[in-house]
Amino acid sequence: DFLREQRSLDNFLDVELVKSFWSTNDNDDFYEFYDKFCEKKFKELSEGTQYHYKLLRERLKAFKKEIKFSQINLKLIENFDSFLRYKLETGDSGIWSRHKNFKAVLGNAFKNSRLRKNPYDDFKLHQEDPKIESLTSEQLQLIEKIEFSKFPAGRGLELTRDMFLFSSYSGLRFSDVTALKKEHIGDTTISIKMQKTQKYIEIPLSQKAKRILAKYIQKDVETIFKKRTNVSVNRDLKKIASLCKIKINLHFHLSRHTYATLISNSDANAFTVMQLLGHSDIRMSQR
Repeated sequence: DFLREQRSLDNFLDVELVKSFWSTNDNDDFYEFYDKFCEKKFKELSEGTQYHYKLLRERLKAFKKEIKFSQINLKLIENFDSFLRYKLETGDSGIWSRHKNFKAVLGNAFKNSRLRKNPYDDFKLHQEDPKIESLTSEQLQLIEKIEFSKFPAGRGLELTRDMFLFSSYSGLRFSDVTALKKEHIGDTTISIKMQKTQKYIEIPLSQKAKRILAKYIQKDVETIFKKRTNVSVNRDLKKIASLCKIKINLHFHLSRHTYATLISNSDANAFTVMQLLGHSDIRMSQR
């Protein structure tokens, strides 16, 4: 059965292929290699990037419970792409992210002589420019005014709302909002080392941002906001958008876009926007 499968995948049948199949120390097990790769790589990756590698593993497991290195070829990559696109109905940006991480893992496997070739060398991976969206001041006001006391899990929705609004008034990423501590907060500014880039930034504190901080600062707790996952927050934001009748794909990173747009509309130049967002490339700030 294994050899028939390999033949259907257009793989070359040889003795080494059979040896790897019967090996008790399964050197041909891709997931074993993947877990070791992540264990080593996660030491230098931000929590947000780690999440994408964990999500890729979930998607690959849903696609194929067992993957042998001898099965990894261009056809498998193409089938995985179809699985994401048509079975899971993943969006273009999600598909691109899964492929980007998968390509990195297979590139490492090639460097370690686990693959004869990285099949991504023959796979055309296109990244479409994402549509840069943001909320208007009027839409932010709708989100500000909503009352959650009557809703099931209202406290969680309220926390999500306030974290999103705080980011919209400060420009901090999700990882930085969840890592925010009292020591980062001054009278008029926030000074913090960004989780993603490890770059220090100093941003002004608006009155609205201060009010949200005052709501969540606790005397004996260092962090400001309770721990939430990006997935649960984005799920809450979909509900909030529906409640406010905002017809936009509301996700946490949209708050950062909103902050950039609001300060740009207040006549801040692209260089100032770049500094406040901690960008290293002004072209990203201009977008």
